[in-house]
Amino acid sequence: MDPFVEQLARLAVEQRTRAKWIFVPTHAIGRTIGERIALEGTNWLNLRFVTPLDIALRMGAPFLVERGIDPSEEGLGPALMMRLLLDLPEEGGHFRPLADQPTMAQALWTTIRELRMAGVKSDDLKPEAFESPAKHAELRALLGAYEQFLVKNNRGDMAAVYVEVVKHLDWCPIQPQDCWTELPDVIWTPLQRQVMDIMPGERIKPRVLVLPGASHPRRIEENSARRDPAEGVERIAPEATINPLAFFMNPGAAVRPSKAPASSIELFHAGGREAEIEEVFRRILAAGVPLDQVEIASASDAHVSLVWEKALRHEWPVTLGPGIAATSTRPGRALIGLCDWIETDFAAAHLRHLVQSGDMRLEKDDEGFTAGEAARTLARPEAGWGRATYGLALGALRKSYESRANDPDLSDDDRDAARAKMDRTSAVLKWISKVISSIPEPDSANRVPLQTVVDAAVGYLERSTARNSQLDHRAAAALSEYIGELRALGSFSCTLPEALHP
Repeated sequence: MDPFVEQLARLAVEQRTRAKWIFVPTHAIGRTIGERIALEGTNWLNLRFVTPLDIALRMGAPFLVERGIDPSEEGLGPALMMRLLLDLPEEGGHFRPLADQPTMAQALWTTIRELRMAGVKSDDLKPEAFESPAKHAELRALLGAYEQFLVKNNRGDMAAVYVEVVKHLDWCPIQPQDCWTELPDVIWTPLQRQVMDIMPGERIKPRVLVLPGASHPRRIEENSARRDPAEGVERIAPEATINPLAFFMNPGAAVRPSKAPASSIELFHAGGREAEIEEVFRRILAAGVPLDQVEIASASDAHVSLVWEKALRHEWPVTLGPGIAATSTRPGRALIGLCDWIETDFAAAHLRHLVQSGDMRLEKDDEGFTAGEAARTLARPEAGWGRATYGLALGALRKSYESRANDPDLSDDDRDAARAKMDRTSAVLKWISKVISSIPEPDSANRVPLQTVVDAAVGYLERSTARNSQLDHRAAAALSEYIGELRALGSFSCTLPEALHP
């Protein structure tokens, strides 16, 4: 077992009731470590895998909101960088001539975020650190414009949240009686490192395996040199007769453990990504091992999605390290479809597509029509968009059916058919009116209270999203819990699409 995982397992056994916090760069890594500990037969009670941002949001974000500062990075990004860049003087610019490059905005946003997360301000950028004076001047001006934008618009990015943390140590969820550690050899940003270093409680030095011949990134070595050796990482020399990875960097000198299979590592080639995944699945079946003993490591997100789709096809119960995307579940797609419907000003065509997709379900008390019949009913009156269009269009359609149902010149069968269509149209109109009325209406400034939006989104997930599997039920519960957490941000108003779009 990995020394760090083994260390956590032993800690979970020796100190069962003590809260144990583990800082990881992503929640996916935390879930993977937790699963490995569980598969080894250890109950990892009170092991709490968190990212530095999890702690920072709980300690700093409420105080930013209290001062009227929005701590969300929504709206901050490459588009803002390009707008700020184009507002700078064109003469003598270093980046302006490259503004038409498709990746320039993303590169500038990444640079600004890294500078901010390093605690660097515009005044800290020195000319001697740049080979090009024009590059220094424009990057400094761009960073300064970004800082002014945050101040003028009461916005806060991720770096602002980390900076706020040090002012509110009494809000730290880690208590003095707790203990905490971190995933070894992670390159944390300076602001993340600063937050972690001020955490109360007992810090436990993580253990890590040393692979002979493997070199560490320069940033890790520099970070280790600046820190107190007592707070560093405990590196353990491997035993070649026990660990098959001891000579990973030098395969010719490897010594195979006596209990290891004849071929511990096998390499194969496949004709494409899909063929590669299929071969992996065939080898899993040939090995005959339980699925909870198998872990597939991939190099890209494309592999992850492909493994997930293949597993669904074969009805294999699997979990994903990065988590299952909302768009892979019916409730998630239904919620996104609702947001898109609102952003199109309740366009009837978009609602028809949403109803026909199978992601949106009809409520239990709405009987007498299917999703297909509802879509066809919506198509007949050629409704446009807007909240009022459905009442007008379907109301006129209902009256036309009512007129045919009472027409004495028609046959009994035609009148009965018209009467059935009239009843179905009334039921569809009643259902649509209920869905629309559950969505809060914005004020004259096109803004709505956040708490009202949260209640509407949670209610929509509970009543109007399809549930065809256990995954759909769990996805709906997770989305409801996630959206419900927005209530902690307090009472303020926002535009409806901004509030509802996940």
